[in-house]
Amino acid sequence: MELIALSIIIGICLGKITFKGIKLGNSAVLFVGLSLSYLLGMLGQQTVTISNDLFDLSLIAFISAVGLMASRSIKPIIRTYGLKFIVQAFIITGAGALTTYIFLYFSMGMEGEIIGSYVGALTSSPGLAAALEIGGQSGKNLDAAIGLGYAIAYVPGVLMVVLFVQIIARRSDFEMNSVISKAYHSVELEKKSPSFNILLYIFVILLGLMIGGITVPLPAGNSFTLGITGGTLLSALILGGLNERFIFSDSVLKVIRDLGLNGFLAIVGLKYGYHAIEAVGTVGLKLLGIGIVTGLASIIMGYLVGKYLLKLPVPILIGSLCGGMTSTPGLAAAIDSFESSQVAAGYGAAYPFALINMILMTQFLLN
Repeated sequence: MELIALSIIIGICLGKITFKGIKLGNSAVLFVGLSLSYLLGMLGQQTVTISNDLFDLSLIAFISAVGLMASRSIKPIIRTYGLKFIVQAFIITGAGALTTYIFLYFSMGMEGEIIGSYVGALTSSPGLAAALEIGGQSGKNLDAAIGLGYAIAYVPGVLMVVLFVQIIARRSDFEMNSVISKAYHSVELEKKSPSFNILLYIFVILLGLMIGGITVPLPAGNSFTLGITGGTLLSALILGGLNERFIFSDSVLKVIRDLGLNGFLAIVGLKYGYHAIEAVGTVGLKLLGIGIVTGLASIIMGYLVGKYLLKLPVPILIGSLCGGMTSTPGLAAAIDSFESSQVAAGYGAAYPFALINMILMTQFLLN
């Protein structure tokens, strides 16, 4: 527990440091955990023992809070733009997954690292959680390899989104129309949640665990389960989107989300840091290149489809691109670049579908 707390404290401090408008935020906790794990390994303690129950608890807290917060923005935006955000999220995550699949086909022996680079390039902490969970269930012992790929590809993933957003903002002249404005303000109104009901929150989690435990048979003897990550997310999105009693206080959910996320990232870094960093010298540059290509494929395909096929207004398009990449730093850059918080409407609509797609795509890549 002391190492987890230390990783979180140092990571939060480092995450607040901004360099030319870019900061790592909560993800700095992961890199601190990796570093501490490596230092302990150099001193002779090559593995850090952390309870799986603690890992699962932090994961459930993070995913449930994210799902409940995202659920309230779905209805008004979907009501305005129909299924466009579902298509956008699928294109962004699918382009990255297809690129990753091609790399997997030609790179035997690096399955875990390349799949980790996929969720890293798309800056998806829930994707990392799903990859670790699914990888563990497969019996392939890919945890350390997945963590390595994520850590290496994450930084270029963040940088690419932030730079792309700023380039598009400089080249675009836009005017926010009344439909977008009304949709955004309706989202903001729905975000005003008065309280937090612990019993209903526990019900969300229990239902999610039940959903995640359902096994769906697939061809060739394979099977599919959403697991803790997908089940909890789906439960939160459905209950939060359909019933106002499951719209909880934003301030409480943010605390749960941040505690869960920081704990999850610290545990991942501490458990797999030593072996992951040891492997950088042999596969680091290759994974960095794979992460850059994967991230670019997702960004470019998402932008082209959103602009020319779906014809989304530019601020909403950029917001949905950041949501499809599950990139909070990208959203912050978009809000600053467009001098408007209304890009958050596109982000909030695409984000939950991107999370679900990331889990499904990761399941596909690991089977």
